[in-house]
Amino acid sequence: MIKIDSYLERIVTTHLHRTTDMATEVDCTRRFPDFFVIGAAKSGTTTLHEYLARHPDLWMSADKEPCFFDPNVAAELRDPETYHGLFSGAREDQLCAESSTNYAMWPLVPNVPRSIARVNPDARFIYLLRDPLRRCYSHFMHRHEREVLRDQPYRMTFEEYLNFDPIIADASDYAAQIRRYLEYFPKQSLLLLSFERFVKDPVSTLKQVFDFLGVDDRSEEDGGEPLHSNNTDAFKSIMMRSYTMAPLRRIPGLRAVYERMPSNFRAASISLIQKSPLGRRARRRLTPPPILPETRKRLQERFDASTAYLEAEFGFDASCWSSDAQG
Repeated sequence: MIKIDSYLERIVTTHLHRTTDMATEVDCTRRFPDFFVIGAAKSGTTTLHEYLARHPDLWMSADKEPCFFDPNVAAELRDPETYHGLFSGAREDQLCAESSTNYAMWPLVPNVPRSIARVNPDARFIYLLRDPLRRCYSHFMHRHEREVLRDQPYRMTFEEYLNFDPIIADASDYAAQIRRYLEYFPKQSLLLLSFERFVKDPVSTLKQVFDFLGVDDRSEEDGGEPLHSNNTDAFKSIMMRSYTMAPLRRIPGLRAVYERMPSNFRAASISLIQKSPLGRRARRRLTPPPILPETRKRLQERFDASTAYLEAEFGFDASCWSSDAQG
């Protein structure tokens, strides 16, 4: 097992043990969201949030993921006045919402349903679900590249990272997440949607959402123009370019020469560098490790049991999920 930096261990330990319940500190007479997009992470929630913001009867928070009910977020970052301010501009007849994917990351993020129930026992929830193994692997890349080991080459195997940061699998155990909500909310308060169908047919998915929320069906108008948010490929391209060019930036005067080059020469030079041994070495270091077959089998068995619960209890159609997820 690779040794994790003690500094990183301290950060994660601190993160896991801050559990202030913000709902006990706020004025429940102020406006809270009528519904929440709770996840799953890496399943199109940013795109859905932006689609819903087009509807005139919906007020989606400008800060898409305020994470106000996440007890692990420092209290100073969950100021009640700031949170209420996200919805202060809404009309009385508009439904307000936010979309924090941390709300479906139990047990790393505990007590969210309880806290929401205290301020809005009639809240509703939209849960976008993606093939769980594919989502798990995508979440692994996201957590490593943008959150836990930000902008660093892959130092751990997938299995080592899974032991270090198990939320990447826990967040794909949809049954476990949903059961937390059913302790405080009725089954009909949850709408489960397929990420894969959302990608193929956003109009149909939006119609389901509008029916669920009881607002006018604007799926044809609001879902007509495609949106592509939170693009991982674009992020990885930027990261690859930055990592490849970093050694060259240390050469005196090279940056000034590069900045005076025409844009087409810049693009050509970057392409040549990325094809060089330096670029190939950078690509290898930035390529995520695969999931071992035995790990894949173990995770798939866990996720299959969770999926069976969704099908039996909610009639969820998981036929578009495959068992050959990347890894």
